[in-house]
Amino acid sequence: MRFALALSYITLLESLRKRTFYGVFGTLCVFLFLSSALAGFSLQDNLKPIVDMGYSSLSLVMVVATLFLSTDIMGEDLRRGGIYTVLSVGVSRSVYIFARALSLFTVVLLLTAVLGGTFLLFLSLVAGVGSLPAGLLALSVLAFKMWVLSCIVLFLSSFLKNFFLVFLGGVAVYWAGSSIESLYYFVSMEEELPPYGKLSVKVLFFLLPSFSSIGPDVILGLEKVEPLPTVLDLIKALFYALSLILGASLIFEKRELG
Repeated sequence: MRFALALSYITLLESLRKRTFYGVFGTLCVFLFLSSALAGFSLQDNLKPIVDMGYSSLSLVMVVATLFLSTDIMGEDLRRGGIYTVLSVGVSRSVYIFARALSLFTVVLLLTAVLGGTFLLFLSLVAGVGSLPAGLLALSVLAFKMWVLSCIVLFLSSFLKNFFLVFLGGVAVYWAGSSIESLYYFVSMEEELPPYGKLSVKVLFFLLPSFSSIGPDVILGLEKVEPLPTVLDLIKALFYALSLILGASLIFEKRELG
C-alpha cells in the first residue's frame, strides 16, 4: 500500500509538470467562453444552452485528457525503463499494475478537481445557476467513468507495445460504450427487430462499459437523480474496472519487457 501511495504521489507531481495538463485546462476555458457566446444566438432561454454546451465541453476535454495522460504515463513507464526501476526494488508486476491503477485514479481526480471546478465556477459566475451538491455529484460520477477509461488504457498497455494503438483502442471502446446504451434502449422499444438482433445488442450492452453520466438537467434542477439506477451503474463500472485491472495483471505477468 505504501508503494501504491508513493507511486500515486510521484505520478501526480509528474502530471502537474506536463504541458498536456495545462493545454486541456486552456482548451476547456476556450470552450466555456464559446459556449457562453454561442448561447446568445439561441432562441430559448440562454441558461440551458450554456449549461448543456459547457457540460458537453467538460466531458469532451475530460475524455481526451484522460486518454492522453493515461497513455503517456504507461508509455513512459515502458519506454524509459520506469518499470525496471520498480521491479528492481522487489515489487512484483501484479503490485505494480494495481499501484499504477491507483495512480491513474489520482490523475483523474486531479483533472476532475481542476476542470470540474472551473466548470462549476463558470456556471456560478457566468450563468448564475446550478446546484453545488448536484454539480459535485455529476463530477463524481464523471470522474469514476474516466477512471474506468484509464483502466482500459492500462489493460491495453499490458499487451500492446504501440501506444498509438493503445490510444486508438481507448477511443474505440469509449465510442462503443457511449453508443451501445442508446442502441440498447432503441432495440428494447422496437418490436419488429429479430430476436437475435436484440440479443446481440443486449450482450454488447452488458459487456461494454457505460460512460453515461449525470446530465446537465440534474445540475439545473430540472431532473432528479434516480438513486438505484445510478448505484447499479456505478457498481457495473467498478466491476468492469476491477476486471480490467485483474486482466492486465495476469497478462503483464507473462509479458516480455524489452
